[in-house]
Amino acid sequence: MTTTSIIIRRVRIDEAAQFRDLRLASLQETPDAFASSYEEEEHWTAEFYAERQRSQPDNFIIGAFDNTTLVGMVGFFRERFRKTRHVGIIWGMYVRPEYRRQNIGEKMLHYLLDEARTVQGIEQVHLGVVSTIYPAKSLYEKCGFQLFGEEKNAMKDQGKYFSVFHYAIFL
Repeated sequence: MTTTSIIIRRVRIDEAAQFRDLRLASLQETPDAFASSYEEEEHWTAEFYAERQRSQPDNFIIGAFDNTTLVGMVGFFRERFRKTRHVGIIWGMYVRPEYRRQNIGEKMLHYLLDEARTVQGIEQVHLGVVSTIYPAKSLYEKCGFQLFGEEKNAMKDQGKYFSVFHYAIFL
């Protein structure tokens, strides 16, 4: 696969079915990387995802498309409380395995940060990454995110604990 045909842009509401399929694939392929699970989201319909996008304008999903096929994604939402509305959160970063090592994740992050800068009042963006997901940590640091803390045993799945590193970038 080459990245010459990869287009980075917002995922449209009418592409919610593709997003759902990729989200479920991510939860199956790398379950330790996400707080949610396949079992928790498999019953969520494409319309459920579309409605979330429609009803929350400060939330969006950036996608990497090979022609018309969604091969990568990363989500953004704005904190909802008055005192934290200056903070955006990145969630759900994933690139299909056959498209990795082509800088698609980096391109999606840069695009997302550019979009976040257009959201009035956003001053910083945070994300969390499971401590064992080394490529993701390297990518976030390469893109300018700074580590600000570690949450030990932040997630627990079937008796196994995972620590999460928290990162921030100031816009």
